[in-house]
Amino acid sequence: MKYKNVTIFFLFVLLFLFRNSVDEFLLNFCKDPTMLETFSFVNDNLEEDLKSLEEEVLIDRDRSTDIQFSKVLYRDPYTFFHTIKILKGTKQNLSLNMAVVFHDSLIGVISSLEENSSDVRFLTNPESSISVRVRDGYGVMTTNDQQECFIDFSSTVLLEVGDDVVTSGLTNIPGNIRVGKVTQILNDDLGLVTRVKVELASTFPNVSYVAIVGKGDAS
Repeated sequence: MKYKNVTIFFLFVLLFLFRNSVDEFLLNFCKDPTMLETFSFVNDNLEEDLKSLEEEVLIDRDRSTDIQFSKVLYRDPYTFFHTIKILKGTKQNLSLNMAVVFHDSLIGVISSLEENSSDVRFLTNPESSISVRVRDGYGVMTTNDQQECFIDFSSTVLLEVGDDVVTSGLTNIPGNIRVGKVTQILNDDLGLVTRVKVELASTFPNVSYVAIVGKGDAS
């Protein structure tokens, strides 16, 4: 076990040192028509396996929206809690800001697109900004550099620790997808704003597949 841990550690060190070369290789790999055809073939063969995972993605099937499944192509250890690359893109009708779900919880949105791959921005990314709802209160959940998530509400909104946080449905992301729970409530000195801290429903340490939900941006 000791040697196994040392081996894993050195692998992470090597990936970190050569991350730029790895990124360049993957980008060129995804643009190579021959390799894309190979991956397209593999992806088609995976569809049947991925569909068997639908029961684990507990999204309401009555939603008037699209649901697709994708394997994770690559996850950079250097940006482990910020982004992943998945094996679907514009060719599979994905578009920016589509919701990305792991099991029954939102983990991020599509942030950039290639023909056969896409980048997913995690909720733990400091650039993340998601419209959410808690009870009857609506706000925008943002993330700091410590990967902590917060929402600001008007002080008139009644909230309690333990309240569910879900997507608002006010944007391209469908409503009522689970995001997390309120773990702390902070009031400002003037009593005008209530800030709540959110514990995400999914910490997604080992994401190997995801569901992509919704229509995305029209642009």
